[in-house]
Amino acid sequence: MKKYLTKEMRKRILLMLVGVFFMGVGVQFLNRTNLGPDPFSAMNYGFAEMFGISFGTFQLLFNAVLFLIVLFKDRTLFGLGTIGNMVIVGYSADFTGWVVDKLGFFPTAEEMTLGIKIGIMIPTLILFLFAAALYMNCGLGTSPYDALPLLLHQGIEKATKKQIPYKFVRMLYDGIATVVAIFVGGTVGVVTVLMVFTLGPCVDFVSGLVKKSGIFETK
Repeated sequence: MKKYLTKEMRKRILLMLVGVFFMGVGVQFLNRTNLGPDPFSAMNYGFAEMFGISFGTFQLLFNAVLFLIVLFKDRTLFGLGTIGNMVIVGYSADFTGWVVDKLGFFPTAEEMTLGIKIGIMIPTLILFLFAAALYMNCGLGTSPYDALPLLLHQGIEKATKKQIPYKFVRMLYDGIATVVAIFVGGTVGVVTVLMVFTLGPCVDFVSGLVKKSGIFETK
């Protein structure tokens, strides 16, 4: 255990926790603008509202189901970051919403002009992308939602005997989540739709910046 918790590993765990916490903060503010969070969060907000439970609780429960599915197929995709993402993103979004409501300074989506929404959306989206890139580059495993399309991609290639770009599988996967979000009453907006097509490339770009920063040691 002592050997495992090296200085580098402790740093990675800390940065993973910071990353997933601020992913939740970003999700909460994107949802409040009515411009929409990422597809998975949009879908989970809809289901949470439908079942009358908190976003964090539903996200944890749904992730737990996906976790068991992926665990049966490939447990190497999981690590401490998996648990951090499953638990912290949803509850940090709930916590952020609770704090904002208590302080009472944040206008409702109906009170916001388009300019205000965009002014909130841009820095929040940047925060979300950097937080996601930070979490993904810690090398501590991926979330169940992100792990499933990797398995689907492998399965499709094996069944068709053809090489299919992963990005197309991911776009279809996120697109389905967005359609489900619409049907269950999730907050689907222009940001949600854009994320279907651009989230992967954007996170890859920001991940490149994170790697160049030298914040993580490379072998």
